[in-house]
Amino acid sequence: MIKKSFLIGFLLFLISISVVSSVQAEELVWLPAMEVDFTASSSVTPEVLTQLSPQTTLTRSIDINGNRWKIQSGAHEFVSMPLEGFVFPSEFQYRLDLTLQLPNSDGYLCAGFALNYDDAATFSSFLICNDHTYGAVSHENGSWEPLISFNALPDYDWNAPVTFSIQLNQNWADFYFDDQLLDTAPLPAQLSSLSLFAQPISDREVEVLFKKVKLSVAKAEAISSGLPENTPADAAKIVRLLRLKDRFPASSFGAVLPYENLELSLAQMGFHQSQMVNQSACDLLIRSHISWKSAYPRPNYDQSGCGFTFRSKAADSQMQVFLSLDGAVYLSAQRNGAMVPLASYNYANWSLEGDGILTLVVAREKITVLFDDRILGTVTDATWIAEGDLGFTVWSGTNYETGITCSFSDNTILLFEGKDL
Repeated sequence: MIKKSFLIGFLLFLISISVVSSVQAEELVWLPAMEVDFTASSSVTPEVLTQLSPQTTLTRSIDINGNRWKIQSGAHEFVSMPLEGFVFPSEFQYRLDLTLQLPNSDGYLCAGFALNYDDAATFSSFLICNDHTYGAVSHENGSWEPLISFNALPDYDWNAPVTFSIQLNQNWADFYFDDQLLDTAPLPAQLSSLSLFAQPISDREVEVLFKKVKLSVAKAEAISSGLPENTPADAAKIVRLLRLKDRFPASSFGAVLPYENLELSLAQMGFHQSQMVNQSACDLLIRSHISWKSAYPRPNYDQSGCGFTFRSKAADSQMQVFLSLDGAVYLSAQRNGAMVPLASYNYANWSLEGDGILTLVVAREKITVLFDDRILGTVTDATWIAEGDLGFTVWSGTNYETGITCSFSDNTILLFEGKDL
């Protein structure tokens, strides 16, 4: 059931060989180090019921299908079990693969890894859920903080086992599903221990089958963000994710431009109004928590919203992106007064009032739009590449009273330059 591919002492020699090979092949080579295959068990372990708390029971068993957990918790309490024998020297980076089968039923559950679960007080968990989402959270003394916001998983067969992976290097964790990079997150601490983890999110009894855990290793690589020390963590995370996805240059560096909270209102149908920051830039990241409200119950939804103006040379020659009240984000360019639509992405349902985090990342011909730190899409062939002004903008689809009101808070602006830009 447990396979150790080689001893850690011998690992250094193998890693040195793999580094030469990986340089020549220009790709990272992962070497298998340890594997726990619950489906390879030659014996069957009968069900063992444990009362974990007054409101939570765990029933465990092992057979040829895997390590089976049945959890019932009226309090939705999590369950964690350590994986023994795993060691994590700091000179390596690690790939953790977990194969499991989630319940295809009315009961909901999230399951995955818990990192550094030495006690129930402090740990990080990386999870997939049978409501078709994935995410990661950190837990410290009863308080939960998101590391990766829960977002939809790619389509897959819910009646079959699935595998997801976490790659850990220099206190960063990259989340892969079916070998597709989904997101990245900073780790609160260096990896020291590994546990299986599950948390029910409904009152019904739910079942998860853990099938296989695999640990692979490679020599640790230095990670240099090129960002200033005062870069907000959320912005640094986005830049790293886009670099991993080849949507932002690796050697660029930035400067933080502070900007205060502001509110803009406009009651002039078919028009927009901007407050510019008086900072010329071509390549940038701008991120803002935006709240919007329409004074009129039936505005022109697709003409009403909040967002950013960038690479602005004049009022009729610029680029813009905005969250529309119809539930879409619109990205467009104006050249000498002619409007050129570039892309539109759905972010939610229509609303007269709401809020969310809009992020725009611009690197030459690549323009990426995120909502609530989820990538909506990237335009890869924008031809309007010019240095210009940057601003916050309100679009109005009504003449009624105060029209459309946009509040911009927790604003982050990074200005980029570098040899790849």
